Amino acid sequence: MKLALIGHRGVGKTTLARRIKDYYQKNDLAALIYDLDEEISKRNKMTIDEIFAGHGEAHFRNLERQTFKAIRDEFNPTNESIDLIVVTGAGFEPDNKFDFKFLWIQRPTDGQGRIFLDRPRLNSQLLPLDEYRTRFQQRESKFSGLCDDNLILSEGFDFSNLAEEKYFTSQISNIGGALTIFNHHVKSLESKMNWGIEFFELRDDLLSPAEIENVVDLIPHDKILVSFRAPQHLESTRAIVQKNKLKFDWQVGRQCDWGRPFILSHHCNEQNLTEHLALVTETERQNPEAHIKLAVQITQFKNLLECHAWQRQNSGQRSFLPMSEDGRWKWYRLWMKNSQLLNFFREDKGSALDQPYLLEWMRQSEFSKCKNFAAVLGDPVVHSRSPAEHFDFFKKQNKPFFAIKIESQDFDSAFPGLQKLGLSEAAVTSPLKDLAFQKSQACNLSALEIASTNTLILKNNKDWLGTNTDIDGIRAISKNISHLDASQIGVWGGGGTLKVIKKVYPQALYFSSRHGTLRDASNSTAIFSPPRFLIWAVGRKNFDRGGVFPPSDWPLEMIIDLNYAEDSPGRECAQQFSCSYISGLAMFKAQAQAQKNFWREFS
Repeated sequence: MKLALIGHRGVGKTTLARRIKDYYQKNDLAALIYDLDEEISKRNKMTIDEIFAGHGEAHFRNLERQTFKAIRDEFNPTNESIDLIVVTGAGFEPDNKFDFKFLWIQRPTDGQGRIFLDRPRLNSQLLPLDEYRTRFQQRESKFSGLCDDNLILSEGFDFSNLAEEKYFTSQISNIGGALTIFNHHVKSLESKMNWGIEFFELRDDLLSPAEIENVVDLIPHDKILVSFRAPQHLESTRAIVQKNKLKFDWQVGRQCDWGRPFILSHHCNEQNLTEHLALVTETERQNPEAHIKLAVQITQFKNLLECHAWQRQNSGQRSFLPMSEDGRWKWYRLWMKNSQLLNFFREDKGSALDQPYLLEWMRQSEFSKCKNFAAVLGDPVVHSRSPAEHFDFFKKQNKPFFAIKIESQDFDSAFPGLQKLGLSEAAVTSPLKDLAFQKSQACNLSALEIASTNTLILKNNKDWLGTNTDIDGIRAISKNISHLDASQIGVWGGGGTLKVIKKVYPQALYFSSRHGTLRDASNSTAIFSPPRFLIWAVGRKNFDRGGVFPPSDWPLEMIIDLNYAEDSPGRECAQQFSCSYISGLAMFKAQAQAQKNFWREFS
């Protein structure tokens, strides 16, 4: 096999290649793995920065194509079982795919953008985030046309893990679930036949009649589920189903006088939800041989709970698939993986954002008959590394760890609802820390003093105990500036961590990220020496609502970012001032370890 890894800048292709090497060695497999950038630099005796600066991007792209071809031509293994794997750059455009399989590596945060402090600028006339975003759609189209398959990596799983190992060593089996087939999936269908997928869904609004016929010839008929979605294709789809005696999915409320549907589906929004539930319940009574699928656009947790209760009343004959515009119910579908007949996962964008990614789906299989789960709660959580950070810790307790998006106005209804579903431990992020404090009993003086909770555990299925481990994170990063006088330290922004920072640095200078002025009104006109070290405490979401950067004449030597998101404006600030930068990963790791200690102590 010859495999080329493609994907956006900073997606993690190089570190993934190192893990693939470990997976191969662990399973006594052989592979030659090349990083295209490293090979270009080695063969031309120049760094990538030097090539860009001295010869320009066009010359570099030509070197990419030449080097890729050279690696392929030089690959002449004596053993056919040796694989060739090449990691390419985001801008790579081959003249010829040769006989490589191109795998598009993605992460959920690709679309948010990334700011790089250790890579050559491609267009220094643009702001760093704009530089990434201007090329994003163009590269999305390029990757889509070039790839043979897709793999979406979960945020933070940048370490060896079982799901990834099984994928790259061809050991996927018995994963169950349903996969909706698009036409671009056909070229890689053969490799999925041994995965143990329950159903391959063929939708006549996504595939033409000719494409459906083609796919039907590739898949065992007992694994096919045909979904009638396009009225204009009704007759042709029906002919294919009858000819091949295939299972099919029919819409509730439509007359079907020619066959017995395997699935009866009802798609709706949550308005008049009680009436919708009455309708599908009556349909179930009239069609006892069919399985009922309820797919609802859900915005409120109370409606999620109502539909969940409906499904649990007859779980053998009912499946509930919540939907949203932002994929916020993916965690629920994972939680219900083994609790209903019909549940979908996806390899790429799929047919619904709430469908879990393949690797997430596989990881859920590592848990058996679990009664409880843990989660990180907040908004946003798409970038959260907590599910990865705490995966092994909770796996030992047979509990999955999810990322659950909750906005402030939903917390009062969502939190008790999650408890009913099985939530037993939680990490809490902005903007929910003050609300979590109100719902729990503080376990130490520190949490009481700042009236903010970021870590919770349920005791006796009744009462929540809470603490705040942010202070452990702040103290961890303070080692970098422990020698400084408080007047040399500034804090930009603060949000939900402001009270914690003030506990560690009461004498530091605190600035509003919106106005750039001192926060203390009594000192708003005070004369102060600009800080040399800046703790950056505002994320992208709030900064884009009207944030400003510090004055350009400040003598900043270091930015200590409390954010680890790759689009953090703290990175941008460090780039503008050409100063040292410390990512919020240090803080995250320290407070996450304190969270584990807390959960272990009170479990």
